[in-house]
Amino acid sequence: MPTTEIAGFQLLRNINVDNPDPDLGAKIQEWSDSVVTQEGHQESWIGIVDEKSDELVAMITWDSVEAHIATLKRPDYKAVAESISTIFSGPGYMHHTDFEPYDQLAKAVSCPITEIATFYFDDEPPDGYLKRFRKFCEAAMKEEGPRPLAAAAGITHEEVEHEDVKGNAVVFVAGWNSIEAHGRFRESEVFRKHMPGLMDGAEKSQTVHISFRKVQELGHGD
Repeated sequence: MPTTEIAGFQLLRNINVDNPDPDLGAKIQEWSDSVVTQEGHQESWIGIVDEKSDELVAMITWDSVEAHIATLKRPDYKAVAESISTIFSGPGYMHHTDFEPYDQLAKAVSCPITEIATFYFDDEPPDGYLKRFRKFCEAAMKEEGPRPLAAAAGITHEEVEHEDVKGNAVVFVAGWNSIEAHGRFRESEVFRKHMPGLMDGAEKSQTVHISFRKVQELGHGD
């Protein structure tokens, strides 16, 4: 099963990923040209958090966690990573998740808006927690009003620290036509019925919205 790296970084200044200024655009292009050629790379996307316009998020799918770690150790990739790091204001975050079903993840990040909801636990999620998401997704897809176009979830390989909580997190990714559509769905009976179960055991949660572009498309037009 492939694994997906999710990495987020604070930028020195706001940028438009579709049309960045020449200096930032060159560094992003250099990085994207490098990452897609790495052994074990499958596909990747990049975008800016709607709620925080100076935060850049990359989602990169690898054959395995080991394939990604091997890339990080290669001298040629290290040089590119150091170059793009100059547009960041400091260290970011990174973790790996095996999303199920994967084809739904690829669809979700290709939608006009992608929701990334992270549920934080002390230690690890309860047994059977992902089954709750599967039931939620099955019900959500049948909703007559606004509903997710695609959805997938998984548990992080690494412990994730958020505020005063540290443990393996659950990451839920869903595709939407718009942020407004997601907002209307949150008023639905399906959402109200299933959300208490999804929050049961979770210490905290966080949701962001991103309009992703596939890395291969950056700088090459649509």
